[in-house]
Amino acid sequence: MTSISGEGKVNKANVTANNVRVATKGTEMTVGKGVSGVTSNGKTVEPGTTVNTGESAAGGVTGGGTVPPVVNTAKIIKPEHMDGRPTSEVQVKVNGSLVNSFKLKFDGAVLAETTDGKVVVATAVLKDVTRLEVEVAGSSYKGASLSIE
Repeated sequence: MTSISGEGKVNKANVTANNVRVATKGTEMTVGKGVSGVTSNGKTVEPGTTVNTGESAAGGVTGGGTVPPVVNTAKIIKPEHMDGRPTSEVQVKVNGSLVNSFKLKFDGAVLAETTDGKVVVATAVLKDVTRLEVEVAGSSYKGASLSIE
């Protein structure tokens, strides 16, 4: 579980990872759609909502781990045709920067894996982002944290 707590002030928290605990006061907290296990000062916060964590007071980011980067987009570079079937070359961006090493999963199974920044997959599997998952540096991203550009 990742935690946001401690001394200092946190004005806003945009939570896009599962299982995050926010223990600050006076923080405007937005929880992404499809995110689960998020609590604010011990109370469950529903996905897709924005709440204020309570009275203004101390708070800060320390301990408990770090929030992993969000996969902003799985970018389709261009459709290609190999063996008569439509395929797409896919790259992944994390916080706006292309990554070289990632796994692309479909319905939980590894569909493609690369360390050179690109994979070629059947275009049809990219039609439903809810069935896709991307793993980058040991962190897995799907749902609200994954989109196709």
